[in-house]
Amino acid sequence: MIQSLRTELNEPDLFLVAGELAYWRGGGTGSTAFNTMIRTISSNITKSDWVSAEGLTPLIDESDPHFDGNSQKILGERYADKIIANVYNTTSTVTIKKNDFPSLKTSEKGIKIENKNGFIRYIINDISGRTVKFGDLQPNQSTDISVNQGMYFISFIQDNIHQTVKVFVY
Repeated sequence: MIQSLRTELNEPDLFLVAGELAYWRGGGTGSTAFNTMIRTISSNITKSDWVSAEGLTPLIDESDPHFDGNSQKILGERYADKIIANVYNTTSTVTIKKNDFPSLKTSEKGIKIENKNGFIRYIINDISGRTVKFGDLQPNQSTDISVNQGMYFISFIQDNIHQTVKVFVY
């Protein structure tokens, strides 16, 4: 199925992240077999990984298989961390010097990047990997970027150091 998807999309290296089912399903045991299988996905399917549903809470009660809003955001963060680590070959840990790392502010209208000390290049990709904006900022320069609501990956490049962070616009 995954190979067919990659072929149909003409993306042979498409990275797949699978998520566990809610732990409360079936009185806490209904998802155990599936989740155990999901945790082994990377040994069975190349270019894949999984995220945990640990600590997440149901939308209504434990008879509901859906996650509540906060849990959906946490799960989205977990997916994004896997994508950053495996697709963008970086971690979400700051590697650019803290004093040089740009300030990011989001609103329902978009993203504001405020550069600090050094010259920096930025590339903004949407969740599909499509570049939506890129540019350069001089020291103490800022830019306002209009984007739709959603999750974005912003890659910063400074002095041959690459760092990618995720931001949510909502």
